[in-house]
Amino acid sequence: MSDFSHIYNVLEDNKNNQWQFDADDTQRSALAERFDVIAVHKFNGSMTINPWGDDYKMTASYHAVVDQACVISGQPVSETIDEDFEIIIHVGEEPEDQPLDEEEMLEEDDIEYSLDGKVDVAEIFAQYLATGLNPFPRSEGVDISEMSTPAGVDIKTEEEVKEASNPFAALKDLKK
Repeated sequence: MSDFSHIYNVLEDNKNNQWQFDADDTQRSALAERFDVIAVHKFNGSMTINPWGDDYKMTASYHAVVDQACVISGQPVSETIDEDFEIIIHVGEEPEDQPLDEEEMLEEDDIEYSLDGKVDVAEIFAQYLATGLNPFPRSEGVDISEMSTPAGVDIKTEEEVKEASNPFAALKDLKK
């Protein structure tokens, strides 16, 4: 179990259905290492869990301030993330793998399964933080031409990529 953990039992903790957190230095450092970012300066949030039919609904929000390395220059890029989310907690077995259509897959992502009613709500927050991070952070004013590339790697401009992906680009040369 990681340093950032909070087990909530939906079957027993019905009277204490709220939780707030403010990750400490050790927890933020561990999260920064886990997500391969420079630093997690702030990470706090709150949640409420209530019965929802035969299941339970977790309504939550978090705030984070994270520094990541610019994908071009490597310089720190600060990002503030504020996100609200809801998930369904289902007590019981996860259904066997079966082909799902796109809409069902989106719905499936928002379900947390628990055999015994225990859910690590801190881990759920950490997963939402991970998906909230910018996958390609870039510093203000940085140009792709400033990017250093390994020998033999050819970086194309956006225009060159569009032209190369055009199926009729080869016909252009036949007119000449």
